Amino acid sequence: MPLKHAAERPDSGHFPFYRLLGRDFLFPFALLLVLDMLVMVPLVRAHHLPLGIGIALVILPKLVGVPWAGARVLRIAELHYRRHGADGIKTALLGALLAAVLVLLVSTVESIQTMIFTRSEQENVWTAPSLKYRFGYERETGRYTISGEIDFGITRDFRAFLEQNPGGRTLILNSPGGSIYEGRGLLRIVSDNGLDTHVEAECLSACVLAFLGGGRRTLAPDAGLGFHQYAVDYSKLKQTIPFYDPKREQAHDIALMRGIGVSEDFLERMFQQPHEGIWMPPHDVLAGAGIIRTGP
Repeated sequence: MPLKHAAERPDSGHFPFYRLLGRDFLFPFALLLVLDMLVMVPLVRAHHLPLGIGIALVILPKLVGVPWAGARVLRIAELHYRRHGADGIKTALLGALLAAVLVLLVSTVESIQTMIFTRSEQENVWTAPSLKYRFGYERETGRYTISGEIDFGITRDFRAFLEQNPGGRTLILNSPGGSIYEGRGLLRIVSDNGLDTHVEAECLSACVLAFLGGGRRTLAPDAGLGFHQYAVDYSKLKQTIPFYDPKREQAHDIALMRGIGVSEDFLERMFQQPHEGIWMPPHDVLAGAGIIRTGP
């Protein structure tokens, strides 16, 4: 692809190497990354853009932009070599081009993964079966129960369970935790159905997200909520989400909890406990932070 301006030819008096490098290499690749992170993924997360269109808009600009920018970089490298006769810059540019393509590939996969799992969390389209959780319903008391892991599929299955057993008022939780994506899904279902939440034993990690969906949120005297840092469970590698970033997910849930009124002091402390341990705050701390809520 020819460079049109005389100043860009190797036989001209001036060869603006750095300007061309910024315009034809750094700027296009940076723009493609920004489109993913700041435009496409947020639009899909906010339901302003259908998932299929979002994925297409992540992929298509790269199918056009990467070959164009790559051809320009190769042309710049060739012109620099013909002008100066040294191939060090040419080799460096080729290496930088390859690295940029790899970064874009990783960014593309991560963006698509984020879109899919966010929409799965919102629409409950995950289909993996699980026997690690159980539901119950006492019609006389209007109490639902969830016990066991917050595993993949629980959001979808609990929504179906509510449709088959309408009329309950309170959800009793007893769980060691599990998938934060499914925990967020349960939070949404609990909130949408106007349920209160209650813990009689323990509700740890991802279970706390479901607990926070309750209108009234209460604990039995000996019950506890547990908090710790998020981490990848490599013992469940087949269910591990590629490019899962625990710190980013923690930031997501800090913002979520801030939105429902949890205090800033508590949010700062919430993820200080390493994943191997668990922090179980006293009831008065939970009440003061807005986690426990006995009023409407």
